[in-house]
Amino acid sequence: MHGTSDRVSRRLPVEPGTINTGLVPLESETKHYAFQVLRLALGTEIEVFDGHGTTGRGVLAPDGVEVASVALHPPSTPQITLYQAIPKGDRWDAVLEKATELGVDRIVPLLTQWSVVQVPSAKAGPKVDRWQKIVRSAARQSERVYTPVVQAQTSLADAIRQAKEDSHWLADASGKAVIAPSGESLGIWIGPEAGFSPREVEMLAHATRISLGPNILRSETAGIFAVGLARLLSGPR
Repeated sequence: MHGTSDRVSRRLPVEPGTINTGLVPLESETKHYAFQVLRLALGTEIEVFDGHGTTGRGVLAPDGVEVASVALHPPSTPQITLYQAIPKGDRWDAVLEKATELGVDRIVPLLTQWSVVQVPSAKAGPKVDRWQKIVRSAARQSERVYTPVVQAQTSLADAIRQAKEDSHWLADASGKAVIAPSGESLGIWIGPEAGFSPREVEMLAHATRISLGPNILRSETAGIFAVGLARLLSGPR
């Protein structure tokens, strides 16, 4: 993260692997955003980021950004994965956006026994593309150098089998007080509005049950709050 005295006025996303000194091209959609939406003038100071930890600073040119300096940024610790059942309506969009702003690194939408939203396999690709666009925009707005990865909806059993994090939190009103996460990575598990079924709770026995406070939170609020809490307790690493 840059200090306030070191910020540039605009940030634009570019394709991974394209940031070097010299002309860095912009995708057509980004060029439209820069010139037609933001009405930026040629020569405007710009920071480009590729979502994989590389940023570049330069000025806006007709065909891209003339980059004068490049920086590499280490990822934050712990790496946070949010495993969450998709809430109904537009609440999922809020989870994607706000969790990105607060520092999530990967988001795995869950299909659980009591899930309300189930994404048909035929729509999985377009859905993931849309979700990735939301987190990319949120990463740009919140000045993140890493863009979270959003996966397709996954069954709880498959998500557990694929989970590789060092430690895990399971949001539970009867859980323990939250302590700073240990290890290089953390998985946060959030159920649907009806919660995880008793059998699913057994499947998540490896996770530490944590309380998010005295009030009962909506599913989307719990996910957003848990990510922010984990990042806050981890400190500026």
